[in-house]
Amino acid sequence: MKTQIETIGKRIEKIREYFGISVRKFSAPMGLHYSKVGRVINEETKPDYQFIEKVVKTYNVSIDWLIFGEGAMFLDMKKAEEKRIYQENLKLKEENERLKATIDTLNSLLHPKDEAMAA
Repeated sequence: MKTQIETIGKRIEKIREYFGISVRKFSAPMGLHYSKVGRVINEETKPDYQFIEKVVKTYNVSIDWLIFGEGAMFLDMKKAEEKRIYQENLKLKEENERLKATIDTLNSLLHPKDEAMAA
């Protein structure tokens, strides 16, 4: 007989890690405050049915896996992978924007005369 020691909080953390997103970004599409999700992950509180339902629907997770740790994590692995890739693309886009802003700042510091002439 298999002993189940992993908690729902640990399984939620696995979902979040799979998508490579922060607790804040994990919480947002479910309409949950990130602190509530953090408390569940840290096992400070137990999730209610609505919380579990939101995780299952938003992230295409098997309810059996989430509650009991049985079966596959995702109902549709292709959908999960598409969502993971989408999240990765968002992170890359944000990083690209930060890098562009840094380059613009450095250019303005290195070439202040060019900025004055352009104005």
